Amino acid sequence: MEMNQETAAQQLEMINEIKAGTKRVVTAEVTCKYLIMWGMAWSLGYVFTHLYITKTPIWFFEMFSQAGRQAGISIIWGVLMGAAGVMQWLMVKKDLKSGAVRPTQSSKSSKQMFWFWMVLGMYSFAALAILSPRDEIQINSFMVITIMFAYVMMGIWGGEKMMIWLGLIITVNTLIGYFAVPANYYSVWMAVMAGGVLFGAGIFGKIFWAVKS
Repeated sequence: MEMNQETAAQQLEMINEIKAGTKRVVTAEVTCKYLIMWGMAWSLGYVFTHLYITKTPIWFFEMFSQAGRQAGISIIWGVLMGAAGVMQWLMVKKDLKSGAVRPTQSSKSSKQMFWFWMVLGMYSFAALAILSPRDEIQINSFMVITIMFAYVMMGIWGGEKMMIWLGLIITVNTLIGYFAVPANYYSVWMAVMAGGVLFGAGIFGKIFWAVKS
C-alpha cells in the first residue's frame, strides 16, 4: 500500500509538471505571436516614416511647418498602432475560442494590461509636455525607452527573462540610434533594431518552444 501511494504521488507530480510545462508553452506561443505582430507594426511605422521624411517634397514641409511634419508622422503611427491594436483584440478573441487562454484569466489580465498602458501613456505625454523635445527623433526615442522600461518591469514581475532582455536590448539600440546614427537614417535603424528585434524574438520564441515541446 505504501509503495502504491508513493507511486501515485510520483505520477501526480509528473502530471502536474506536464500541465505546468504545457501552460508555459501555450503562454509563450501566444506571447511570441503578439511580438511578431507588434514587430511588424513597428517596422512598417519606421519604414513609412523614413519614406515620408525623405520622399515628400520640401515645399510640402515648408507650407505646413514643423508642426505639420510631426502631424503627418503622428497619423502614420496612429493608423498602424490602431490597426495593430484591433489585430491583437481579434487574436485574443481567437485564443479564447480555441482555449489557448482561459476566459477568466484573459479578462482579468486584459483589463490590467489595458489600464497599465493607458496610465503609462498619460504619464509619458505629461512628461513630453514638460520636457518639450526638439524634434520627432527625441519624441520617438523617449517613447520607445518608456515602453521598453515597461517591458523590463513586466519581465521582472512575471519572471519572463525574454521580456527583460527585449527591453534592455531595444533600449540600448535606441540610445545608439539617437546618439550615433545620422538623423536621416534613424528610422531605418529603428525599423531593424527595434521592430526587427521584436519580430525576430517572436519568431525565435515560436521555434524554441516548438522544439522544446
